[in-house]
Formats: sequence, structure tokens, C-alpha cells
Amino acid sequence: MPYPSELEAWDGYGVVQAKFRQRTDQQPQAAVLWLKGQVKEEFEAWLSPTSKRERLPEYLIFTTNVILTPVPGSGGIAQIEQFVSTYAARLRLKGWAIWHYDQLCRYLDRYDSIRRTYAGAITSGDVLAQLLDAVSAGHKSRSDALIDATRASQHRREARMSLVPEELVDAVLDGLTNPHRRW
Repeated sequence: MPYPSELEAWDGYGVVQAKFRQRTDQQPQAAVLWLKGQVKEEFEAWLSPTSKRERLPEYLIFTTNVILTPVPGSGGIAQIEQFVSTYAARLRLKGWAIWHYDQLCRYLDRYDSIRRTYAGAITSGDVLAQLLDAVSAGHKSRSDALIDATRASQHRREARMSLVPEELVDAVLDGLTNPHRRW
């Protein structure tokens, strides 16, 4: 798979795991602790001598809806990356990645085909919530509120999309649109 780039393509057995947290409005440190616990359970299961897992991954991606802070060296992203790196050596991973909430949003924003396929699940909630807030407050007509909510949603998507490295975008889309492809 041409991830993380065409020049550094992963070639081997890969696993993608989703770690969903029902409530994402927690304090940043609580989110980090929860995700560390989830990741630790997976790593310990792979490392257990009694594990029923047949193969160790060579490449691993954890995806999560948890919001991780980007502060270099001390933020949630840095903490999770450091934590995973300690297990990565023990599992002899050739490559790994954490796709947190903001990263996933940037991928979804970048790839119009995915966004359109799942538009009801991705964009309508934002638009409807803003529409309801504006109309309920009595500040705008429904049509004006809908226009404003749609514009605001588009601006958020464009802002997130601008942060995605170009060489990474095609690899992610290819992996998402071809689920039976082996790495």
C-alpha cells in the first residue's frame, strides 16, 4: 500500500483497528488515558503466549474518534505516539500510525467521494445542529440559518483538508475504497 507515501510504501501484513469512545467531550488527559488503555489491551493480547491471534501485524493503524492535542512533546498525540513506540519494538512492527479525530476529519474532508458516499453520517449532523441553534434562538429564518450552517461546515472541512499531506491522501483513499486489498 502506498502509505505513508509512494517512496515509503508499506508492504506486508497490516491491521487497522477502530477505537471508538462514546463520549469525546472529556478532558484531553482523560482521552489519552482511555486510548492508552485500549491500545495496551490490544498489544498485550498480541504478545500473550496464550493468544489465539494467528499472526502479529507488521504494520498497524489505530483509528479513533478521540480528540488528541497536538502540543509537541507533551500533547495527546505525542503521548500516544511515545506509548505505542514502546510496544512497537516488542512486536517488531515495521510501521504504525494513529489516526485520531482531527486526522480522520482531514482525510474525510480531502476525499470528496467518501464524503459524498457517507454524507448523511458525516456532514448533516453539523449542518442540522447549527440550523436548529439559529432557528431556536429566533435570530434567523430557516433558509438563512441553513445557508450559514452549510457555509460554516464547508469552511471547517476546508480548514482541516489543508493540513493533510498530499502524498498521504491518495494512499488513505485507496485503502478505504479497497477493503479487500492486503498490504
